[in-house]
Amino acid sequence: MSSFNPISPSLLFSKNDPQDVRLGDITRTTKEILVTNSDRLTYIMGYPDDEGIKLNGGRTGAAEAPAKIREFFYKMTPPVSRDQLKTDILELGDLDTKPELSARHETAKNRVLEILKNKARFITLGGGHDYGYPDSAAFVQHYKSQGIKPIVLNFDAHLDVRPVNKG
Repeated sequence: MSSFNPISPSLLFSKNDPQDVRLGDITRTTKEILVTNSDRLTYIMGYPDDEGIKLNGGRTGAAEAPAKIREFFYKMTPPVSRDQLKTDILELGDLDTKPELSARHETAKNRVLEILKNKARFITLGGGHDYGYPDSAAFVQHYKSQGIKPIVLNFDAHLDVRPVNKG
């Protein structure tokens, strides 16, 4: 069983008009990372998960984000010339949320690491803020293994709006 579930085909928006191409028209779905060592590939993955938010007493809803973002993203118009886009978009689907949270984080980290090892790019959608860890951990692990000092900047949307009552 795959650790990622395919998205609904209806999210890959198309006007079915070759004169009005949308990102949904040019995105391919895949279950696996292609071993191509190509920086022309960008993988999109969703984390429909807000268990970490629940555990911290936060407001849930992040689990709905991947589908909602895709609903609008795939309607966007790519550059007229495919050469201007400079990437091929591959949709990997959504992380399976049945395993334990720590296992989901490990799966996400390993998938991102696999993408980076193949010199591709990645975009992850949704999930609680705790998913910044697996993405960042994979990034750091990959670049440190190449002797490159990685830098990760993480901005928390709630940095200045929550009371400081828990230390």
